[in-house]
Parts: sequence; C-alpha cells; structure tokens
Amino acid sequence: MVDQHLMAEGAVELLVQTLGMGSAASHASPTSLACLWHLLCLPDNVSDTVGEQSATDIVQLLYTGTDVGKEAAARCVRLCGIDDDNRAAFMRSRCVEPLVDGLQIAPSNIKREMSGALLSLSERSSTRGENAEQSSSSWFGSFFPQTIIGKGEHHAPDEEAAAIQTAEAEIHELIDLLFDMEANFGDRTTIGLSGGFHKQRKSAARLGQLMYYVFHAKSSYIVM
Repeated sequence: MVDQHLMAEGAVELLVQTLGMGSAASHASPTSLACLWHLLCLPDNVSDTVGEQSATDIVQLLYTGTDVGKEAAARCVRLCGIDDDNRAAFMRSRCVEPLVDGLQIAPSNIKREMSGALLSLSERSSTRGENAEQSSSSWFGSFFPQTIIGKGEHHAPDEEAAAIQTAEAEIHELIDLLFDMEANFGDRTTIGLSGGFHKQRKSAARLGQLMYYVFHAKSSYIVM
C-alpha cells in the first residue's frame, strides 16, 4: 500500500523535496523510499529493524537533508539505535560524524534529537548476551588513547569494564558540552579570540573517538 502511494505521480518528488535527500534520491527505489518513510514516521518509544540501505539513507539525510529531514533522521537513530543490529548498521554507515557535527551547529530542536541519537548509540541493549561484552574487540582498544584504557598489553575484564564506564561518562559530558556550545566555548564572534574553536574541535573529535571505542568494546561487530 505504501509502495503504491510513493509510486503515485508527484509523491516521490514531494518526499525527496521535503526531506532533502539530494543525490541519494536518484538511486532510491520506491520500495527503499517506503522503508525509509516508515522508519522516519515511527511512533515514540517504538523501534523497528533498520536495513543497510535504510541506514545509509538516514546518514545521507543527516548530512544533506533539510531541517525536517535531519530531525526525522536523528529521531530514527534515537528510537532504533538501541538495538544491537540496528546500531551496527548505523555505525557501519558512519552515523557518528554527522551527528557530532550537527550537535554543534544545528537548531536546538534538531540538537535535542541528535544528542538523544548519540546517547542511544552509546548505550548497551539487553538483546545480546553478556559474552558479547566479555569478547570485546581488543584490537580497537589497543588503538584507543591510553588515557582511557590504561597502559600495558593486557587488560583484565574488570579494567576494561571500568574503562568503558569512564568512556560512557565522558560521552555524556561531551554531548552536554557541545549541545550548549555558545555557553561553553563562546559565541560566533568570540569563539576564535578566546581559543574556544580549538577546544570545540578537540571535544568533537574526542566524542567521535569515544563513540566508536564504546561500540567496539561492547559488541562483536567491527566497523571498517
């Protein structure tokens, strides 16, 4: 039924224009557009399965969408990103980068959804067993700055768990910091003079690193 509506004359064009899909629309089929529209219109507190193509479309919207498209895309990540498989699809599509960027420059209503999306992606759902946490991807941990995981080649499970908790706490702090950017770093006219721009960029880069570290440390998925 939804496919038939989207195939109707003018429906696809209206959807693309409203969301601001840009070049992605030229490769999208009515079926993939229908899946995307379904995900963007989910009721509050409802999640659904996000396929690889839908995850890619959602990340495209986070980069190039209209304000409507960006807010809807971030909301979808917030609702669906708590599921392990959905989270993996979003992370493989490099969802973190546009969310972190938008957290610094988007209007407040979009920032709220983006901060919620980042928190959702950093949380651990209960759908996967405890073995997933214990079999964390240590190769990524060795890449991550030693200020988080500590020095040495071997890290006991309790040390790794403590490192993850430290990273999670810092993620929350950085999201709050970047959300209220002008209060914490200075407004557009003073941010460069006060050194706030450099601090802002370091905070954004740090948030991105922590998001991928926590994801790999908690799951068996690998983002290349």
